[in-house]
Amino acid sequence: MASICFFWRKRRAQFNIFSHGVVPLLGTLLILAIFVLLVIAPAPFPLNPLPFILAIWVLLGVGLLFVLRRKLVEGRLETAADGPLPS
Repeated sequence: MASICFFWRKRRAQFNIFSHGVVPLLGTLLILAIFVLLVIAPAPFPLNPLPFILAIWVLLGVGLLFVLRRKLVEGRLETAADGPLPS
């Protein structure tokens, strides 16, 4: 999904609807379908905690995203508050 946003925002002249739009979307839908199937029809013992491990992994990633984004924005605000660098 990141490639769709990146090529649409930053490299629109090179944006290809198939390779930067359809393929990432199909890949995301495939991964979501596999995750849903793992929840609906759980696997036998060694693999049955896998959906929960994946959900925790995704939640940790989203939490890290917000923490890093906040630090980036705060760093930009501090830099802007300092004013221009002396010559």
